[in-house]
Amino acid sequence: GTIESIQKTIDKIKALYPMPVFRTTMIVGFPGETEEMFENMLRFVEKVRWDRLGAFTYSHEEDTLSYDMPGEPEEEVKQERYERLMALQQSISDEKANELVGQTLEVLVEKQDGLSKRYYGRSVHSAPDGIDGSIIFSSSQPIQFGTFVHVKITSAKDYDCYGEAVFN
Repeated sequence: GTIESIQKTIDKIKALYPMPVFRTTMIVGFPGETEEMFENMLRFVEKVRWDRLGAFTYSHEEDTLSYDMPGEPEEEVKQERYERLMALQQSISDEKANELVGQTLEVLVEKQDGLSKRYYGRSVHSAPDGIDGSIIFSSSQPIQFGTFVHVKITSAKDYDCYGEAVFN
């Protein structure tokens, strides 16, 4: 869709749900992509402030509709655009993670570090396998993997939040 149609959908969702989580994946370096188009993408990412954003560089592959399209940017240009996009998203993710400091989240416990004894988990906002970052926390009590625990977030950095399990 267009930027306008995507923004309209986002606005509808925000009106219906109090805490939606928005995620997307973007391609940089698609055939025909100009610097102006890429700058528009960056402005859109800054405006929407995606909760989760993944990106990859376009790959010229047979049996795809884009295979014969002209104007594929050079690899160095694709890589530089990818790095700029991910740097922007990292700053957005860091800000969003820091907004969680002081909040208590329900966390699915997934594993424990053998050395530090800290647990790793994720909230409802995150995908499995740590692709969205983790909630890393300590606990005064042993916790079973696959269970939910409340964690008070005490700090955040980039994609990860840190905290302490809270028991009532």
